[in-house]
Amino acid sequence: MHRIGLIVILVLAAFLLFYKLDQYPRGIHIDEVRVGNTAWSILKTGKDFYGNTLPLYFNSFGDYRPMGLMYLTVPFLWLGGLSIWTTRLPGAIAALISIFVFFILLRSFFPKGITAIGATTVFVLSPWLLILGRSTSESLPALALVLFGLWCWVKGREGKNGKMLIVGTAAFITSFFFYHSPRVFVPLVILYFPFTAWHFFRGQFRHFLFHWIVITLASLSLIFLVPGGAGRFHQTSLLSDPEIVKHVTSLTEDEGPGRVLQARTLHNKGVVVSQKFLSNYFRYFSYEFLFGDGGKPLRYSVGDVGMLSIPVLPFLLVGLRMFMRSKSWRWFTLWWLITAPIAAAATFDFQPNVQRSIFLLPVFAMLAGIGMEEAWKLVGIKYRVVFVGVMIASTIGWSYFAVHQYAVHMTGIQKNERDVNLTILASFIHKQTEYDRIVMASSPIPSYEHVLFETGFNPLLVQESGDIRETIQWQYGRYTFVRDHCPSARTVVNLQEKTLFIDSAICDPTVSTRDIGVLGDTPIDTYYRLRVPKAQ
Repeated sequence: MHRIGLIVILVLAAFLLFYKLDQYPRGIHIDEVRVGNTAWSILKTGKDFYGNTLPLYFNSFGDYRPMGLMYLTVPFLWLGGLSIWTTRLPGAIAALISIFVFFILLRSFFPKGITAIGATTVFVLSPWLLILGRSTSESLPALALVLFGLWCWVKGREGKNGKMLIVGTAAFITSFFFYHSPRVFVPLVILYFPFTAWHFFRGQFRHFLFHWIVITLASLSLIFLVPGGAGRFHQTSLLSDPEIVKHVTSLTEDEGPGRVLQARTLHNKGVVVSQKFLSNYFRYFSYEFLFGDGGKPLRYSVGDVGMLSIPVLPFLLVGLRMFMRSKSWRWFTLWWLITAPIAAAATFDFQPNVQRSIFLLPVFAMLAGIGMEEAWKLVGIKYRVVFVGVMIASTIGWSYFAVHQYAVHMTGIQKNERDVNLTILASFIHKQTEYDRIVMASSPIPSYEHVLFETGFNPLLVQESGDIRETIQWQYGRYTFVRDHCPSARTVVNLQEKTLFIDSAICDPTVSTRDIGVLGDTPIDTYYRLRVPKAQ
């Protein structure tokens, strides 16, 4: 039964993850473009977009993204070329793998009953997984690796198998090369194993403690010892939040002169940061995040759809009540629930954050599965057909609504977030073969990365053209990118070259150019103006 159920779930998940993957979500976000461009550059030259040889991090604006997903994407580009489909495919496959690994982990906790099947179904049908799985998210390979690592450690503890601990440790450390959150979550959540080994499995304590130390040192080394490792931490940590600094200063000034001790005691940065952390932390358990309007950034928001499906809510509530009675890993489940949002809550931007809190999804699904098991027992054999019918009907109804929101209304919500107009621009430019030179605005949103992605660029030529981050005007082949809204008003024209200018919509016409058209998502949504020299 479990095997058939798993096959059905995986087939359903594959359809939801792979169907029209290159069309939905519409457009391609700049983070996805950077994954594809960097992987393409690595494939062709062994260097990233900016000429760094096999780096551990990719630095676009001081964020220092781990390169794991870029390297994982390389073989897909080698097989299928640079495209939206091949760039998104590794993340979708990682989501599918995480489903399988989650199921076998649950079977270790709950070998009997419907908990494993029920929880995996919740996992698959959650907008959380499907939105990220179709959006080139580096959090999903990290999730699959962490779930696999946990399964190995569970098996290692049950069978006292040192080899499984080693494999699990390797999986945990590998996850650090994909995303930042595991570097905080993993050392915290696996602390359960040496702690419980001390009390219940004393012979295993030293083994678990040794592996925990190795994992923790690996995490700290990647953050604080490897160049760039702390870049994202310094960007997003609550300690770096400028609003907190302003708030502390304001509170201190309100105390007035002569009350320094009281101000430093009550309104120091530690107190304010702690308050903000707790505020962020509990948002991850709110109805608004889980079932209301979802989380941030906006590109992961569907609109009126939360991170979990609404039919799951009653089972989640029952599961929360019942799991403490379970003898199967109840304290580990509780510890997982407590530690999963910590990394996300410690940051100040895009709260509540969909990617950084991804490790909450499995434990919520697990609790819902426990609730399903309990409900299945309570309804009795006589009413189980009705119970299953109600579950299926409610799930289909809600899923239809969620898919409709995703396919129809999400484009309006995310049009700017997912750079739809830049995707239109890049596709248009690729077809303009009659022009010798195309000069386009690269401000306020950089256009060059989308154009290079669409045209299947030559990485060697890009690397030889210099670092665009340090220039006002950047030349690649026949394309010129200008950090200005209105390049037609700033660029000297060579009349021997047939030139096309692409200005932002806000630019007025110049005396030396004439308009030949506009570009935008709709006929009334003008985003770019197409212009050519009058003398041309």
